[in-house]
Amino acid sequence: QKVISASTTSGTTYRKAMKPIRGAGPPPRILACADGKAEATFVVGTILQMEKEDKLQASSSVAVIYRTNAQSRLIEEACVQKKVKYIVRGATGRFYSRAEIKDCLCFLRFLYNGRDESAFIRAIKTPSRGIGQVALNQFFAYHSAVTSAVESNDLESGNFSLLEVLISLSSEKNNEFPTNVDPNNYIAKRAMNNFVSFSSKMRHISEVSTAANVTSLLTEVIDHLELKQHFQAISKTQDEMDDRMSNVNELLLASEKYEGIACSQAPDSALGNFLDDISLLSDAVEEDTSQGNSNNVDECITVNLMTVHASKGMEFDAVFLIGNEEGIFPTQRAKDSGNDSVELEEERRLCYVAMTRARTHLLLTWRKEISFFGQSGQIHYRTAYRSRFLDALVAKQKRSEVKDNDSKATRQSRRPQINSNMNGTRGRRQKSFSTQTRRTSEISKASAVNRIPTRERRKPLTRYGGSRVQSSQGSGQYQQYFGKDTKSYRTTKKETIDFDKFNVDSTLFYPVGKTVSHRVHGVGTVVPPLPNKKDFVRVKFADSGFTLDFPMSGSGLE
Repeated sequence: QKVISASTTSGTTYRKAMKPIRGAGPPPRILACADGKAEATFVVGTILQMEKEDKLQASSSVAVIYRTNAQSRLIEEACVQKKVKYIVRGATGRFYSRAEIKDCLCFLRFLYNGRDESAFIRAIKTPSRGIGQVALNQFFAYHSAVTSAVESNDLESGNFSLLEVLISLSSEKNNEFPTNVDPNNYIAKRAMNNFVSFSSKMRHISEVSTAANVTSLLTEVIDHLELKQHFQAISKTQDEMDDRMSNVNELLLASEKYEGIACSQAPDSALGNFLDDISLLSDAVEEDTSQGNSNNVDECITVNLMTVHASKGMEFDAVFLIGNEEGIFPTQRAKDSGNDSVELEEERRLCYVAMTRARTHLLLTWRKEISFFGQSGQIHYRTAYRSRFLDALVAKQKRSEVKDNDSKATRQSRRPQINSNMNGTRGRRQKSFSTQTRRTSEISKASAVNRIPTRERRKPLTRYGGSRVQSSQGSGQYQQYFGKDTKSYRTTKKETIDFDKFNVDSTLFYPVGKTVSHRVHGVGTVVPPLPNKKDFVRVKFADSGFTLDFPMSGSGLE
């Protein structure tokens, strides 16, 4: 079967003009939010409001797109709070299910619950400490022996947890427990050295937990247990490492609101509340996922959360592009590279990709204040500025509005002001207007004839728009302007003179320093043309910083 027929035409073929069939939709919206939490609340609330107003149906596709994976946390929490079903697209998954987040939380879980065996196993392998499964089985055997000795002696101290047994290995005393169980009888010497090293670190973290808040405790876990070096080792690229650290910093920001001592004697300690809230978020998402698999998917809107890179090739009925601030989108690395750098152009291309994912509704938000975790171990706040990509959209919209207003004012000024309420005045004014127009036309024709040489004036003069003005081969007056090889040219209302055929300097029509505008590139200034391109108009644009050459004929400059 012949799918694509071979072209039978020779030469260059041009694509036919493509016309949209859906018609114009709602314009894009740009809104500023106070901070990240206000932005997430606004986005989720807007989705519910659009569904209530029938702008979105249950079958509509909605996407929240962001530049980095760390920005998904606040959106996820807002979706769970508003009971909106969501799916995180991409390989990273949900925020609290990412590897680096679980690595940090496993130590907090083990500190909060010393009997959590799964948290203990993950903590002892993050990073690798030379403790394998055989050594773990030996430690579990030692823990069982201690527990059995306590039960057999009927001691009041009770059952000891895994954390207590682990910390006892680095004690200065030979045995902290009131039993005669020797750990060297159960754990090999080489494994024992590795357990003692990890035990001393956990002893220090346990002491910090009784005097610091959750944020300080988590910071100490990351620094003292060398988790940054672990993330660097498992990251394949620097971008992956930066993404992991962004998620870790976001976890530190999430722990900020839990004040008080992390591991206090109170039943509702700050660390316990922090871990309970994370468990509730994870359980709510898993419950929504199981209900979505069993029930009809079209009963409610499902919000797709993804990065800009993950959104390539997709389309959605409504797109919310969040976090459009300088330093975030574009990134700080792209900003530092310079205005004409490849990195900044790549960020601009990614912004275009994200905006073109929207099929009908497009909403772009930015935050006035950004919180970040500094190297000093404290959370800082800084004033954010709107992304330059949004500034370009706003400037283009203002230029379009000014142009529309100018066109409307011009059309209104050209209308004859005739007062039809006075008797007999309408006819006289129309007659006077016609007479004046006719006299002006006659004067213009006479002036045009006087400007033509006497020898050329004998030729019949036709109306402008369809005539061919021929120049004599012996007339040097025309040849000095249009060249010796030029014999004729046509001027019509729809056609323009091909200046490329003539030896004409572009500065005659576009003087250097003149301000011009282009419908795509914006406002620019005319600069001197290149020596080999004097028939081109060279313009440097203020918005993009590019310097481009345009032919004088059909350049699109205004």
